[in-house]
Amino acid sequence: MTIVFLSMSRYCQVYLVIKNSPDFELKKQYDLTIEAADKGKPDKSATAPVKVIIEDVNDHKPTFNQSDYSLVVSEGTAVRSRVGSVYATDSDSGPRGRLVYTIKGGNVGNAFAIDGNTGVISVYSSLDRETDGHYTLTVEARDGGNPSKDALVDVNITISDVNDNKPLFDKPRYSAPINEDASTGASVVTVFAKDDDMGKNKEITYDIKTGNEQGMFILDENSGLITLNQTLDHETKSSYALVVTASDHGTPPLSSSVDVMVIVNDVNDNPPKFPKSLYNCTVAENLAKGVAVCYVTADDPDSGVNGQLFYTITSGDTGNAFEINAATGEITTKRALDRESISVYNLRVKAEDGKFTRAGKSFSATTSVAVYIMDENDNGPIFNQSSYTYHVLENATMLHVVGGVTATDKDAGPNGEVTYSISAGNSGDSFKIDPSTGVIRVKSTLDRETQAQFSLTVIAKDSGTPSLSASTVVMVMIDDVNDNAPVFSPQIFYGSIREDASPGSTVLKVEAKDKDEGTNGQLQFDLQGKGRYNFSIDSRGFIHTATPLDYEKTGSYILTATAMDGGSPPGTASAQVNITIINVDDNVPVFETSSQASKIREDVAVGTRVVRLNATDADGNELMLIY
Repeated sequence: MTIVFLSMSRYCQVYLVIKNSPDFELKKQYDLTIEAADKGKPDKSATAPVKVIIEDVNDHKPTFNQSDYSLVVSEGTAVRSRVGSVYATDSDSGPRGRLVYTIKGGNVGNAFAIDGNTGVISVYSSLDRETDGHYTLTVEARDGGNPSKDALVDVNITISDVNDNKPLFDKPRYSAPINEDASTGASVVTVFAKDDDMGKNKEITYDIKTGNEQGMFILDENSGLITLNQTLDHETKSSYALVVTASDHGTPPLSSSVDVMVIVNDVNDNPPKFPKSLYNCTVAENLAKGVAVCYVTADDPDSGVNGQLFYTITSGDTGNAFEINAATGEITTKRALDRESISVYNLRVKAEDGKFTRAGKSFSATTSVAVYIMDENDNGPIFNQSSYTYHVLENATMLHVVGGVTATDKDAGPNGEVTYSISAGNSGDSFKIDPSTGVIRVKSTLDRETQAQFSLTVIAKDSGTPSLSASTVVMVMIDDVNDNAPVFSPQIFYGSIREDASPGSTVLKVEAKDKDEGTNGQLQFDLQGKGRYNFSIDSRGFIHTATPLDYEKTGSYILTATAMDGGSPPGTASAQVNITIINVDDNVPVFETSSQASKIREDVAVGTRVVRLNATDADGNELMLIY
């Protein structure tokens, strides 16, 4: 401190002036003694104690106890687990020296949290080393001064690995072609898997899990190289479906699998072979160019172009009559053939493979083909009549012979064999024809009233290829038999007539029909029953009065009308006929007594009954009498 005098008078003010900056953190107060002395001789003096208190200001920033921090934490550490801590100090006192910790940067994905008071760092969200294997957090320590002061420090956190990733193959599946003639030890394919873990957790061992039961392949467990262990044969087995696993060395180990399809490529190591040493083929004469004669096909166990065959005719094709499809083996005519010139050709056909391979290696086989030229069907059947007409009774029994047709064919063999059929007009499948003889018979029940005649179309067809045919018409007339009885419609007839009608008056007409024709359908009528002689019926069914009628004797008649056709034996039917007689007023009333006497008193009252008179009328009660 320095004393500064502001006055030299009797009274003097003394100020203490700071000479050097005080430091609260070094000395918080000063205890001084101030002496005042005069100028006399001897001088006089006096002292006074002075206490100078240093007030703290925020003149220190926080200081971490390390220049940086390095921590290691396992990626499997649970959330809220402690990782480590940072520590800083501040020389200031009170609030100015109290520190708050925060993470200012590097906390990707909010992976960590820090306790603001203690500086303890903990896991805030799940860790994954394969996603983020290292974090550099910037941690701040800030005091409570105003203005505040802070310090920053780097916290390097390394995420240690756990075996949480299984190996993954670089392809979803592998396809490995290899020729069937590859030697043992030849490379087939290399599988590769990657594990995102570290150390032992990412070291991989390969193994064939399935598909290699016969030990056809060997797999290098370290490199993933699959090599051939045995001889292949495409014709025996054209592919192998392997399942390869990749396992890491973690604890416990993790693994994954992949499908490996080994395709065995064919090579031309098999000759073609015909299934027959001789083919017998036939073809008709006079056919146009390009008609198929036959197929000759050979088998070759090889596949693809190695099994693709090339066919040629090497000999026997006299007159260049045939050609063969090089790809299919189909032999066709090259021109029209004449059986009378050459009836059989003996061809020699070769099948050769390897024509389409780059290597040029080929095998071949030969076979014989005998082509027989067959006679052409150039004549059709001819009927001996242009048409036929036959009659048959409608009650003819099943298989009753109606008639027959005859056709001839000039060709020989099957070309001249004729068969018969009914192609049209045979409604109800009523007839059948013998396919060999042409005899027509009844097949189902006939009914002239349903169909009176049939117009059958008969086909005569030979057995040639293609067949030829002719047709004729056979008229079958159905002759009537008395197979239908008359039928009344309705079954009850009603009629009425006045009682004063004269004989011969028409009462009503009855209707009956018969489906037969001729005399079988002609009807005769008759009347039966009580009172039938009072009426007559004619051939048309009209009923007439035959005698005078009297309502008072008979008011109605119930007769039976019969109808009989002219068949032998005849058919009959009957119907009821109700005839009502209409009353007319043809009778006078008659009193029951011709006279009647009655006595009464002279003093009887008016309206007193004297006598009752009764009269009757033979015409019936329906006629009211008036007295």
